[in-house]
Amino acid sequence: MEEHADTIDHSAVMQIPDPKRLFESLDAWQRERRLVGVQVQQEEGTVTGVVLDRSGLVTATGTTTQPAKLGAYLLILANMVLLRSTLADALDRIRQEFQERVGPAVSEARIQRGPANFADVLSDLVIFPLGSSSKEETARIVREHVQRYFEETWIHRPLRSLANVPPVDAAGHPVLRKKLRGVIAFLEDCAKSGGEPYDFERLRHKLGLAAPAEPQAAAPAATTALDISTMSAAELAALQPQTLSNDQVDEAYRAAQKLDAHELAVRFARNLVSRPPQPQRPDCFPWYTYLVQRALAAGDTDAALQYVDEGEKADCENNEGRRRNDYELRRGQVLAKRGEAGPAHEVFERLVARAPDELRYRGTAAESMLSIKQGPAALHFAEEGLARARAKNDRDSEQYFMELVSAARRQVG
Repeated sequence: MEEHADTIDHSAVMQIPDPKRLFESLDAWQRERRLVGVQVQQEEGTVTGVVLDRSGLVTATGTTTQPAKLGAYLLILANMVLLRSTLADALDRIRQEFQERVGPAVSEARIQRGPANFADVLSDLVIFPLGSSSKEETARIVREHVQRYFEETWIHRPLRSLANVPPVDAAGHPVLRKKLRGVIAFLEDCAKSGGEPYDFERLRHKLGLAAPAEPQAAAPAATTALDISTMSAAELAALQPQTLSNDQVDEAYRAAQKLDAHELAVRFARNLVSRPPQPQRPDCFPWYTYLVQRALAAGDTDAALQYVDEGEKADCENNEGRRRNDYELRRGQVLAKRGEAGPAHEVFERLVARAPDELRYRGTAAESMLSIKQGPAALHFAEEGLARARAKNDRDSEQYFMELVSAARRQVG
């Protein structure tokens, strides 16, 4: 049934020929707060704990700026150590790190997979707020994380149980919609058993699966009572932007984006940029750049260029031109999409001259020139970027520009 399951248990089993060195490594993990919740059952001869994923932003000194993420569960029994998780990538990272740390203290891992426990179905949303100062703060962090996970991440994740269709798309399909109801009910049961603090009616509501409201409760008495973040696409479509505040329209715009309701998001973004300048929020770049992206996605490069012009003008008038370079970067990209190689090259040259230390401008310029088969121009930007990256000792950027240089040379021949 693995090919039909959204959640699979992955495990790595290792033998322990050198227990002393193994436990020294585990002690180091505990000091770094990478290994938490350790329990020793002497009568049963077991040690259990939770290994946190390094990608959860736990530093080498054990400090953390964000909640740490679950990596794997640890079990030591007699002469065997077991690492298991439903998160295959996290388990692989932890297994490699574990074997590098303990060396010959354990044998090579035997990798296995099988059905997951109901309690592990929601492992992907488990976090550990190690830096929180109170139980109340911990509860708030966990609650907000779980809410974001279901309403912003999970709804866009293709699921095998839904024929590899994301829930946000399955909600509008006549057959998959019924299956989606069952998937959510299953997750709700798993969450209840695991004590996860989430009201699944929010998720059903957001996906348009909630039971119809009573007629008298269909519309709130005042717009200030609207909880726009939980609205479904149909409810967002029913909103009249002219009756909403600036913050409410922005919230509706973001809610539509999260639902992939692009036409609605465009509608709200257009309303936002058409409003009088907002002294408390003079930067309109996020809305204009979204409008540019959607216009390009629709193949309307004229509209995309018009949005760049309008946005740059508004930024100069109301935001002291702080986003000038960002708009110019978009202008160069749009001109390249239009096939106007000369004007695009001129825009990128001006931008690079204005901000010579900003590597991403040269990278974007090289990519744009490559996309329209302008190999010599792409090579020029890529080689300059490579030289700057090496001067800064920026290894990641150096590798990136080396790839661009190679691609450009292939075009040049």
